[in-house]
Amino acid sequence: MKASLSLGSYFGIKIKVHWTFLFLILWIVFDELKRGGTTESILFNIAFVIVVFICVIFHEMGHALTAKRFGIQTKKITLLPIGGMASMERLPESPKQELLVVIAGPLVNILIALLLFFIVPVQEAMVSVIKLKICHQVVIRQWLEVHDRSIVSIVMPFLVYSK
Repeated sequence: MKASLSLGSYFGIKIKVHWTFLFLILWIVFDELKRGGTTESILFNIAFVIVVFICVIFHEMGHALTAKRFGIQTKKITLLPIGGMASMERLPESPKQELLVVIAGPLVNILIALLLFFIVPVQEAMVSVIKLKICHQVVIRQWLEVHDRSIVSIVMPFLVYSK
């Protein structure tokens, strides 16, 4: 994936955004305009997608840093409109290591969800600042709906191949 924008390097792992990510942002803008959305709603939805993709970076870093503990280097993490992809130099050697690498990402998602639910206070003042009538449970529900699919898609191969 050559046409990517670099977001930097963390823990020796390059973070890149594929150029097709722009299509996701454009789709959000056009969809909001089609539905009569305001500038605020467009910016909120773009910000929501950016926050989700920050969570995707943390998710992929969970995989990459767990693999690093087993001596497996991750060259880069690429963000695509459908999610993220950690490019590891090789697969873990044992099934136990592979399971730990695989579940590290969803565990990061669970930690993020717990932090959002119990630690991040959303007060009426914050809601009025962003001028949106939305409570933190709705944001968390949206976030969980997005990440439930990623957890299922990660665990499904283990259910299929465990026989």
